[in-house]
Amino acid sequence: MELQTAVVEDYLRTIYKLQQSEAPVTTSALAQAMDVSSASASDMLKKLARKKLIKYKPYYGAALTPSGMASALSITRRHRLWEMFLVETLDFSWDEVHSIADRLEHATPANLEKRIDEKLGFPERDPHGDPIPRDGALMDQPLARLVDFTPRTLGIISRVSDDNPELLQYLSQIGLRLGQRIVVKELIAYDDSLHIDLDGSDIFLSAKLSRSIFVRPAD
Repeated sequence: MELQTAVVEDYLRTIYKLQQSEAPVTTSALAQAMDVSSASASDMLKKLARKKLIKYKPYYGAALTPSGMASALSITRRHRLWEMFLVETLDFSWDEVHSIADRLEHATPANLEKRIDEKLGFPERDPHGDPIPRDGALMDQPLARLVDFTPRTLGIISRVSDDNPELLQYLSQIGLRLGQRIVVKELIAYDDSLHIDLDGSDIFLSAKLSRSIFVRPAD
């Protein structure tokens, strides 16, 4: 695959991810997420706009067009399937798979993607709890950041941010996993850290960590 195609796919997947919390996506936010200069990000946004993959207005931001969204969901699907395959089949840890999947996603033919999906039993989510797009669509449930979750309410850990491997390593060290029951016992006003009950264990989390954990109310 041409490098340019891989770069375009990386940008589209990143824009899609940023759109979940910021719309339109600013050049500075995109540059930070892609670890490039603002000038490089701006140049790529103009190219994507010419391809009609995004709508872009300088000093305002970018948003995916329907064709751009379709491409973004397609590459996101391959990325998250690879992450799940690496964890479930090859025993990688959840902090190792993002960078590997980032390379494999660009060289995955449709028949291999289908085989991976079948082998995994058609998973709905990746190892970090992110939904896996299917049939060109994404079905997701609303989640709250732990820092915003109602205190004294029982919740279920449903997703964690995969942006930082060190964060994932630390969550593993304290025993935090998807599907665990969690209660916010106290918000400590001094530094916005949280005192939580994690499946019966008392744990303190920094504000930074609690913004990277997403929960849903327990049924």
